Amino acid sequence: MFLSLAIVVVSEPTMATAGKSRDMHRAGIQCTPYGESSPQGPRNYAVSEIGKRGVPALKKNQLKMLSSIRKYVRSSTLRFTFIDDDLVVFDAVDGPCFDGGAPGYPVLNGACDEYYQPGEDPRKTVPAPGCIGPPRPWIASDKNLPGDPGVWSRVRPSPTSKP
Repeated sequence: MFLSLAIVVVSEPTMATAGKSRDMHRAGIQCTPYGESSPQGPRNYAVSEIGKRGVPALKKNQLKMLSSIRKYVRSSTLRFTFIDDDLVVFDAVDGPCFDGGAPGYPVLNGACDEYYQPGEDPRKTVPAPGCIGPPRPWIASDKNLPGDPGVWSRVRPSPTSKP
């Protein structure tokens, strides 16, 4: 006779586990903000998974915006989500549920001061005090901002990043 034993450990989120998704059977990732016990807000998806099962279909204008961004941001960690039906594109260089605090990831298709913090509150974007990033060549309203727009062509994900 064989006896099997299973040990189940249940714990509260810690800084190391906060932001991780518990639902890995569906496309995309839903983040668990630090201090919460379950995933909150919309799922976010790798841009490289567009067209695959379970990934939302994008409208023609959304695909065009992503194409424009990808001409400059050559990153395997490029992701998107929908907040109130609005497409939000960000480069998750520190992970899709990073909760490292302010300002978060720049919203690549939003206002120049708009940031997304998927591990803090994945249900909204937040403003930063002024336009703190370099101008984005794919956004017409950024053309007159100070800074080197060429930096976007040099952006690469960190070595610890996963798509």
